[in-house]
Amino acid sequence: KDSSPPLYYKPLEELCKIRSPAKTPDGRPFKELPGLVSELPHNEQGYFGRIALALLLLGHGYPDECHDLVLPLSWPEDMHIAYGPSVYHQASESVRAYSSYAHCLVHRREAFHVGEFGMVGFENADFWSNAVTRERKGVDALPHKEWKRGITQLARDNEDFSRNAKVQEWCQRHGFVMPLEEDSSSHFDSETMHDLCANVLRDSGVDPVFRDFAQQAAALEVKILLRNALKLAGCKLEEDST
Repeated sequence: KDSSPPLYYKPLEELCKIRSPAKTPDGRPFKELPGLVSELPHNEQGYFGRIALALLLLGHGYPDECHDLVLPLSWPEDMHIAYGPSVYHQASESVRAYSSYAHCLVHRREAFHVGEFGMVGFENADFWSNAVTRERKGVDALPHKEWKRGITQLARDNEDFSRNAKVQEWCQRHGFVMPLEEDSSSHFDSETMHDLCANVLRDSGVDPVFRDFAQQAAALEVKILLRNALKLAGCKLEEDST
């Protein structure tokens, strides 16, 4: 099965029909998803609730639904596939940064497929990574240290990864080493992760341990972003819920 399928680029209501009879991650019929989203309040916590739901869907293999949900938060114009009108100008910079980051993850998953505006997925992912950095206050709200610490610990604590020269060389080259730098101005670079995933997908003969590391690192990146979005949505979480 293609782990990076092309996107449908359909409105949420049409996607619900395509997904049927599959269930959402919490076991609901997909036809209930639009109503669930519509119940979220139009305020800071509600927007982060939408982002968290979008990331949960992305993590379970539904990038189109994630795309439709984050579009109104990350793009200043109305789009026919977006679920609801744009609220970009009403949203805080933190909401725009989080939703733009989720948006870049959607297109990273699109990989080498050609999507909207004739752009290859990884190219579009880079566009949205740059959009994140334009939110000067919002970008600081992203969990940079958690991402760095999580991926560094993944490479250190997993026996296969800690012994793999390619994994350790990649970590050294990109600063995922202990002890972590405490420089608060040092941001986690999503484009580094785009490149990692692209290189792994491009090379059919890639070291399987390195491929596994890339997959687990990318999954951890999503989990950490999701956990922080849930907190900002007002949810109470256990500290070790990553």
